[in-house]
Amino acid sequence: MHNKLLDKTFLICISGGLFSPIALAQELKRDTTHTRGVAEVQSDEIRQSAPLPYDTIRVDSTRADRPKMDTLKPGRGRLEAEVKYTAVDSIDYNLSEGKTYLVNQASITYKDMNLKAGHIIIDWARNMVYAYGMTDTTGNTVQKPVLTQGEEVIHVDTIAYNIQTKKSVIQAIRTQAQQGILYGDLVKRFSDSLYYIRSGKYTTDTALVPDYYISAQRIKYMPGDKLITGPAQMYIHQTPTPLVLPFGYFPTSSSKRSGVIIPQWGSESDSGFFLQGLGYYLALSDYIDLEARFDIHSKGSYGMRVNSNYKLRYRFDGNLYFDYRNDISGTRGLKDYSRALDYEFKWTHNQDEKANPNFRVSASVDLSSSRYFKDSRLLEDVLSRRDLINNNQSTISLTKTFDNFPFRINLGIEHSQNLNTKHIDMTLPSLSIDMDRRYPFAPKVGSRKGILRNLSIGYALRAENKLSLGDSSFFHKEMFDSAQVGAQHSLEISTSAELLHYLSWTVGGHYTENWGIETTNKFYNPKKDKVEEQRERGVASFRTFGFQTNLSTTVYGIKEFKKGGFIQAIRHSMTPTVSFSYHPDFWSDFWGYTRFYRDRKGKRQPYTPFENFPYGGPDRGMSGSIGFGLDNNLEAKVRSKTDTGEYKKVSLLERLNFSSSYDLAADSFPLGNISVSAATTLLKGLNLTFDPVFNPYKVVDCEKIDRLTTPWLESFVLNMDYSMDNTTFGKKERDADEGTEEGVFTYDSEGYAHYAIPWNLGVHYSFNYNSNRTSRTKTTHTHTLNFDGNIEFSPFWKVGFSYGAYDFSKNEFTPPSLHFERQLRSFTIDFNWTPSGPQASYYFLIRLNSDILKDLKYDRRRFPERNNTPF
Repeated sequence: MHNKLLDKTFLICISGGLFSPIALAQELKRDTTHTRGVAEVQSDEIRQSAPLPYDTIRVDSTRADRPKMDTLKPGRGRLEAEVKYTAVDSIDYNLSEGKTYLVNQASITYKDMNLKAGHIIIDWARNMVYAYGMTDTTGNTVQKPVLTQGEEVIHVDTIAYNIQTKKSVIQAIRTQAQQGILYGDLVKRFSDSLYYIRSGKYTTDTALVPDYYISAQRIKYMPGDKLITGPAQMYIHQTPTPLVLPFGYFPTSSSKRSGVIIPQWGSESDSGFFLQGLGYYLALSDYIDLEARFDIHSKGSYGMRVNSNYKLRYRFDGNLYFDYRNDISGTRGLKDYSRALDYEFKWTHNQDEKANPNFRVSASVDLSSSRYFKDSRLLEDVLSRRDLINNNQSTISLTKTFDNFPFRINLGIEHSQNLNTKHIDMTLPSLSIDMDRRYPFAPKVGSRKGILRNLSIGYALRAENKLSLGDSSFFHKEMFDSAQVGAQHSLEISTSAELLHYLSWTVGGHYTENWGIETTNKFYNPKKDKVEEQRERGVASFRTFGFQTNLSTTVYGIKEFKKGGFIQAIRHSMTPTVSFSYHPDFWSDFWGYTRFYRDRKGKRQPYTPFENFPYGGPDRGMSGSIGFGLDNNLEAKVRSKTDTGEYKKVSLLERLNFSSSYDLAADSFPLGNISVSAATTLLKGLNLTFDPVFNPYKVVDCEKIDRLTTPWLESFVLNMDYSMDNTTFGKKERDADEGTEEGVFTYDSEGYAHYAIPWNLGVHYSFNYNSNRTSRTKTTHTHTLNFDGNIEFSPFWKVGFSYGAYDFSKNEFTPPSLHFERQLRSFTIDFNWTPSGPQASYYFLIRLNSDILKDLKYDRRRFPERNNTPF
């Protein structure tokens, strides 16, 4: 091919570091005199090894199936590296023009730049490269230019690229912008880090025809940093929407960046118009960040939330969260006006187990005001039904162990808060020192056998500062006035042995010593006609001890059936246990742990001054209790449903346990209640537990008499849970010619896709019974039915419900909370709805799946009892 025509091609020249677009819509003619030979280019840039007898040379193209390649070494003062280029059809040198023409699968490489296209023209005089695609036999443009520089890949229609300055002018660009895709009709590329784009589009949808995009006439793009637009409009499926932005700012950096957090806006009937979530995100370092958000309401309510995450790889990670709210409802001066201060503080800290095996720090802190969850206006609290939370628990723990020292030290803080009663219990702090159980007479080699060799000693020290208060006294003077400080030493000695080859026997004793800094004096106040307490500061202590022993064995019974049947055997295991425990009456005068006060009738009443110690006072009354129990387990070996003929174990009765006790030292009612605990799995997924309690004493006129009778049912608890899903009732085996599985779909032999719809359903039944024979109240019983479930009609369409319940005793139905979710390629649609009741609410949301554009969304909501109506 000696003559080539470049029809309607834009050639854009760049010189002196400035862009000078020149459109050459003409035919480019080359010298028509061609003779094959070897050429030498007389310039500083390109040199060949043989003389040039004619004007133009063309590389032999008789081997069109093999790419042609040449390498031009850098000249003096211009190019800084070798220029390598290849092409499949031809490589033509035109000396009069100073250009090289590459045709079909052309490629040029210079330093870290690689350009591939159907046609490439190299202008050596200007250090310019021009590239455009080819037209195939059907008239479509193929082999469009692809520019790769470093990690950046750019798809274009045409490009003019300056090898030396790396500047270029591009038509119809398509490039990756971090998590998004950037399009542009005309692009000026000043460097690797700066683009100016005219008629651009930005989207996070990777499809060739995106579901949506943001269109702007002018875009400034800095790869790895940010993308800024002028006035922009959002398009969905090529259709313009009313969403118009005065400007756009999109971070494209892979590293953390600080920036403003866009708020939500709306209105509430009791607090007025609001901006919720306005804030700022600070990327403080690679190890910690900080997020601050503010809520503002037109009627005076405001709130502040601070959230921080930290992580040091292979060491620890954690999160800090604090929320403070000043909630004002109604109109000042009217009866509906109210003001509440609510707060929540959360801290979680986790240490990597390998960071320091001998020292570990962990924390899980959750402190809040009693009305925090019920007054919450935050969307995440409403959807997660945090208003149902009744208790908060917190722990902070520091644990130290030693390699060659048998002690473990733990220092901690504990917190328990009942949000209904507004009562708080805390230990601030607690200290424990535990010694590993030691066997002083155990042999250095071999097993421990015998009473002496099995003798073990254990020791523990507990110390704590215990607080009990209402939440209104939290961090006030009353909080520290109620402190109970004390310590407890515990020493245990035990041993075990095997008797008569079948009986397992253990025996041991314990000794405890309790210390405190405050004792209690009681006296009767005749003026107030009540018994009052008076605290007395001073270190005091008391000591207790006890003895216990236990004897148990296991008996097996096996029933075998005919070979080849469905049931091969049934095994019944029984574990009878007899125990005895003893401790003296530490309230007797012998120990000196009691005092007396006289009541209104002048009668002496005993009390112990140690009752407010953190670990309680000494036990009252002597105890010589015999405990007895019987544990049962029933299993069967049945044939498997497979054709292998193998047998498997199944549990018929997981447990059936009986227990009671008899106190030899009791003056009356020595026999304790008889407790039964049972659990079984009736069907696959159906779990049943029942726990009845029987009273062996007679009751006359609501008063228990010390006379044994036929045990009567005092209380009964029954729980039944049944869960099922799409695999519960078995799955049809697929034939060999039925097709194959790919992802969540199964394709049959004809190529049709089948989808096994995943679903699950949970049913929970609870029954509680109390006879109340010993009180004037009537027999009470409650039984409720709860249910929840989910179904996925497709991998992108889910429906779920939860919290549904029916109370049979009150004949009331609590409607469930329904959840609908629809996943599209670029969008997610969520709908949460509680149709009725005190928690009636709904929330509807359409949002983009991209994290970068997550603030582009539409939502409507109504919270419980608040009548929210966003704009």
